[in-house]
Amino acid sequence: MNVIYFLLGNPYFPGPGSYYVVILIQFILLFPLIYKLFEINPIFGFICCYLIELSFQLFTRQVPIVRELFDDYTYLYSANIFRYFSIIGFGLYFINNSNLFSKKNLFIWPLLFISLYSLMGCGIFWGNSILPDWMYPNLLFESEGGLFYIKYFYRKPWWGIANLINYPFDAFIFLLCMMILPSELNKDKPRHQSISRFFKKYSKLTYHILLVQIVYFFINIPIIYGVSIGINGSLFDVFIQPFVDPYGITAPWEDFSVVSFNIAILIILTRIFVIFLNCAVTFTLAKIFYNVDIGIQRNLKYIRKPNVKKI
Repeated sequence: MNVIYFLLGNPYFPGPGSYYVVILIQFILLFPLIYKLFEINPIFGFICCYLIELSFQLFTRQVPIVRELFDDYTYLYSANIFRYFSIIGFGLYFINNSNLFSKKNLFIWPLLFISLYSLMGCGIFWGNSILPDWMYPNLLFESEGGLFYIKYFYRKPWWGIANLINYPFDAFIFLLCMMILPSELNKDKPRHQSISRFFKKYSKLTYHILLVQIVYFFINIPIIYGVSIGINGSLFDVFIQPFVDPYGITAPWEDFSVVSFNIAILIILTRIFVIFLNCAVTFTLAKIFYNVDIGIQRNLKYIRKPNVKKI
């Protein structure tokens, strides 16, 4: 039990996903102020969001006493909304103009190429840097394990890619989806009603999916020291281990480049199946969470208004 974590609103166990609860509270408090900036001028609001996150990243890395504090209490960084300000700015800027090829959105293209350049260096797509080392100068990047991260931004321990340089890639994916998925942008095109119903249904479950994640990681990471229930590790042992065992691979994080092409394809298909299985279980549990939540809310309304007739 950590008092600092607790005062920040973190539950007893600061497992993956629980940081979002604190960020949600911060978002509720700060979003009206951010929205006011965009009411004044969308470009002004977007630039302000970018500068705020840039200042935060530089401040947390370059000021020694702050960096030491964040190193000791990583939750101060992982549960800090300021590292998401630029992507919030993207969302507000695109809310009224989500056409990828609009003149007002042309700025996303140069930012996208910069983002891809950075992401290729830190191995987000392939697990290692795909570009030659000389393309990442020491003045701007630092190397760790053959990967390259922005030198002046805070990175501890797994948030190396969460910054304003890389977020344009996420913004681009959003704009691309707005062109493909049913939306106001393509309302004159033939609708795929099943796709619309799916997203309308499961968009209501996002918070409950988070609850499933928090509960899972609370169980998966040892409650009793040395005891852990690793679902994905068990699936690896059942589905993939028999194929890779002859190659001397004993864990899912080891190098798979030594396996044959056919085995590699089989592993990829198996991993897709495992992802599908994880999503199916998560969505099912989230739906149960959602139904319980709605049921409790309805019953509380009836308790407060006992004379209201149930419909």
